[in-house]
Amino acid sequence: MIDISSKTGPQAALDHWRTLVAVVDEGGYAPAAEALGKSQSTVSHSIQRLEQLLGTAVFRIKGRRAVLTKVGEMALRRARLLLDEAA
Repeated sequence: MIDISSKTGPQAALDHWRTLVAVVDEGGYAPAAEALGKSQSTVSHSIQRLEQLLGTAVFRIKGRRAVLTKVGEMALRRARLLLDEAA
């Protein structure tokens, strides 16, 4: 199971998960930043922190697109569940 809340606190963890979902659903960092009302840099830092906490990359760059890794796919499923529970 993927659990980062013990390392960051529950609210920070939800923010990282929300950012991951936004990047996927919006199709990139810039659109996710706009949808979340954050800067692109903040979104990028949140994803980097999530990757640090997980110990691996959640995206790989393919051309100009960010594509989920296998761990990223599992993290996305976990993120959606946690965000649904928190709603």
